[in-house]
Amino acid sequence: MANSRWNVMRTSLLGASIVLCGWCGPAQAAGCGVTGSATASTANYDPFNPAGLATTTVTLNLTRINPPGIGMTTRVNFYLKGNDASADGTVIVPISVSGPIQALGTGRNVFINTSAAPPTIAPTVMTPSATNPFLQLDFTGGTGADSATVTFQVSLPPAANFTASTTLGFNAWFACKATGGKLATFDPTATFEQTGTLDNALAFPITVLSALQASYAGSALDFGEVGGLSVAQGQTGPTTPAGNYVRVQSSGPYAVTLASQNAFHLLHPSGAVTDPATTIRYRVRFLGAERDSGTSALPGSIALNQTCARAGVGAAFEDHLPVSATLAEGGMGKAPSPHYTDILTVTVTPLAAQDVAPTACETL
Repeated sequence: MANSRWNVMRTSLLGASIVLCGWCGPAQAAGCGVTGSATASTANYDPFNPAGLATTTVTLNLTRINPPGIGMTTRVNFYLKGNDASADGTVIVPISVSGPIQALGTGRNVFINTSAAPPTIAPTVMTPSATNPFLQLDFTGGTGADSATVTFQVSLPPAANFTASTTLGFNAWFACKATGGKLATFDPTATFEQTGTLDNALAFPITVLSALQASYAGSALDFGEVGGLSVAQGQTGPTTPAGNYVRVQSSGPYAVTLASQNAFHLLHPSGAVTDPATTIRYRVRFLGAERDSGTSALPGSIALNQTCARAGVGAAFEDHLPVSATLAEGGMGKAPSPHYTDILTVTVTPLAAQDVAPTACETL
């Protein structure tokens, strides 16, 4: 019996700091709303920690956006959502507000899951409640009294598909009320309202770790009994069945290496890699490339090195990297043994999120 054994090395957790902002853009161009930035001690989020991220406190410095001319934003209603369902389970609770502003809706989670019915925020006369949660901000100051602060408590669920090295942003769905604007030509006290969505509008100073999980899925790369098999020069021998792969989940880019303990020779238990009578040559196809004893003659050396783009977090996003092996010669005339073996080692390593990794390795 000639076969091979497969070994996958697992590594994880490489910090990747992120500089984040608060409301990263106006609620609507030439309209009304708020802008701002967040300040807090950085918290680390490991998407593979089964506990997720415990509650962290963030203070958001808000400045209202006033329409051109003499108009002012007077009220903003908003709630937050994720970019997709993988952020569901996030909790964002405004707990206090200070400055020339009055608020309703503190003490309640204003993050809405993807499939949940959204709160009603327009017209802005609507008020938040336990069954209609959002944050309502009323600016009470006059001209120049444009700034206030809101403190949030934030916790994140485990296995959220957040991307390392990018802003951890949440989409804001808003309605706002203002005076003036285009209507100021006729009546500077007239009011208008706007509604809309801002992608990645609200973000927090949270470091999302570039982390990964990897494992081998499938059966041993086993050629079965090959003692009576002869493979002539230039012919192709048996190939292992399809369906074997390395699975990778990662929040950032990652690197993959492949090494063969015996330089792509199946080895007799008491044989030597340099002895043709005690070795059977084979080749491996992995990440779109083939490696054999001709390309990697040094036992244990790295035969393949590939940098991969982010896979994603969760089974719905993970990369499947197929692997197969093909015999380059048979066992006829070799020293008898029930087992000829080799050990392939795949090492998967998370990379700093700033590293450029354009290759989608699952497509190789």
